[in-house]
Amino acid sequence: MNIHNHWSCNDVLNPAKVDEDTVAPLPINRRKSDGYHVTSSFWKPSPDELLWLQSGGVVMLSVRSSSHPPVRVDVVSENRQLNSDIALLLAAHKAGAFQKSTYDEAILGAMDRVLAALAVQHV
Repeated sequence: MNIHNHWSCNDVLNPAKVDEDTVAPLPINRRKSDGYHVTSSFWKPSPDELLWLQSGGVVMLSVRSSSHPPVRVDVVSENRQLNSDIALLLAAHKAGAFQKSTYDEAILGAMDRVLAALAVQHV
């Protein structure tokens, strides 16, 4: 996996002095979410890793420790509008909006943009 400087990064974790020759600075996003401090880093698979994932491979997360802190691994888009649209659709789904016969204009717009983005990515 390659370190990725995502548009939401707002800080950098620098390696310890003893690791400076082998560990790169890591762009991160620091924020509060649901009352918790959250630190996120972003990674892009190499073309070879992407082939492994597409053929059923899995992501392994390793922590240099004798224990494992609570972590979360997600997939996010580089497209800010797409991130907002997906969040809106997930919230609408949780609220039961997709069981109704009519949709809010914002939901319809979000659905169109997400479907268009997915079509472009799979061509």
